[in-house]
Amino acid sequence: MSSSLHQLRLASCRECSTSYIHVLRPSNRCHLVVGRRDFQHQRLHRAKVAGNDAAAVYPPSDEGAGSLGPSTRDHPDPALRESLGRECSGQPAKQPSANISQEGLPKVPWGLGKVFQVMTLWLLAYIIIGHVIVPLILSCLGVDRLELTVRSHAVLHLCLDLSQLIITLSILWSCLREFRPLSLGLFPVRLRGLWPLAVVLCCASFPLVDWLAHQSMGWFPFEPDASWASNLEHSLSVGDWVTNVVYFSVVSLCAPIWEEAIFRGFLLTSLARYMPTPAAVAVSSVVFASCHFRMQTFLPLLVLGVVFSGVFIRTKNLIPPILLHSAWNMYVLVTLVLRPG
Repeated sequence: MSSSLHQLRLASCRECSTSYIHVLRPSNRCHLVVGRRDFQHQRLHRAKVAGNDAAAVYPPSDEGAGSLGPSTRDHPDPALRESLGRECSGQPAKQPSANISQEGLPKVPWGLGKVFQVMTLWLLAYIIIGHVIVPLILSCLGVDRLELTVRSHAVLHLCLDLSQLIITLSILWSCLREFRPLSLGLFPVRLRGLWPLAVVLCCASFPLVDWLAHQSMGWFPFEPDASWASNLEHSLSVGDWVTNVVYFSVVSLCAPIWEEAIFRGFLLTSLARYMPTPAAVAVSSVVFASCHFRMQTFLPLLVLGVVFSGVFIRTKNLIPPILLHSAWNMYVLVTLVLRPG
């Protein structure tokens, strides 16, 4: 009897322990689920409290009601303002792209002080080379410039333009190298594209510019240095092939490269950052015409400056204005030889 009671107690204990385990396990699962929910609720609550505190210190921006920090619209840096706006609105970050203005000209990273520095150095070099260094060298050599032969005059002009080309490119490189202008798309040179068609179309304006040049000679008859054209015409009419090759090299290679680099590649692009593009074209063309220091050529060169600037802006390439400049110079040489009288 006692053994039966003992077995019955053991059986009841096993049943109780089994039922306790079955009851305990679900309760443990429920406890774990409830614990996770409490933890997530507490974390969301802490984030909400932190967000309210931050919103009290930093008013929400215009990018959204939940964004924190100062208003991105008032940030002084446009690039950082756009980046902050994208971060606050949850948009993906914008990939960096070329710094191109609305008119297609690349935006320069330098200020007007740098523009003044480069143009001043270039103008001083232009004047010093032609009016100080060359006469000084000829004087030291005992050479009278008026007694030079036709071929010697041509070689002298070639040396002047070569030195001006080297000095101009050196000034641009030394003053702008810290900005790495080529990596920013400045001074663009591209072989591909439809720019040859633009060059051909712009060449159709040469007769009009030539007519304007003839009218300017009548409007400004008293030119201090009016003998240059007759001297050049005489030099070409001699028929010396060395003289002709030298002059054509000067007007078709040297002068167009350094003039377009300084006036279109640098000056026009720099001015376009601080004024509308038409105003930048006008100002750079006036400077281009004025730097030739002759009243008879001011108006035609002003028109040519506008044409060269227009084709540079449309093609985003320095090769078309260089070729146009070269074609115009050769057009002048040919008309000087072929024009009667």
